[in-house]
Amino acid sequence: MNELLHTNINTMKRGIDVSIENAEPLLDAIISCEDRKLLVELLTVWNQKGITEDEIFGFASVLRRRCRSIHGHEDSIDIVGTGGGTKKPFNVSTAAAIVTASAGLKVAKHGNRAATSRSGAIDVLAALDLEPSLGPASAEMNLRRHGLAFLFATGVPPSVVKARRSPP
Repeated sequence: MNELLHTNINTMKRGIDVSIENAEPLLDAIISCEDRKLLVELLTVWNQKGITEDEIFGFASVLRRRCRSIHGHEDSIDIVGTGGGTKKPFNVSTAAAIVTASAGLKVAKHGNRAATSRSGAIDVLAALDLEPSLGPASAEMNLRRHGLAFLFATGVPPSVVKARRSPP
């Protein structure tokens, strides 16, 4: 995979854009790469070349194709937190998600365990003795029954969730 990244770096240095056909293999190489310096080089060269609309479209198409559907998600909102900020506040976004759902709006809240702050959404749920939604079926049930689904980021990341639209 690193060879693919090196090839793309050299291609971008020549001003050549990432084709829609090459978006998926490049995305997979980026995701699987553990060489921070190589990723920095790729992103630096790409930024210098200029990221095009077609490149963004290609990557977005790959991500949409990989999405898992959650029925009932289309009319819900996601209240996001600071996730990784240097300040150490309490978990405002999780509290806001609970209050918002209790006011009648559907909330599909993505969350994780604390990484840099005192508590993440999943830590708050654990303190309340509640379970996050463990996948699309669990999230659908929680949205339907309670108007609130907590989606554990490692189990249902936002990049792989999409609404299943009903026909008009």
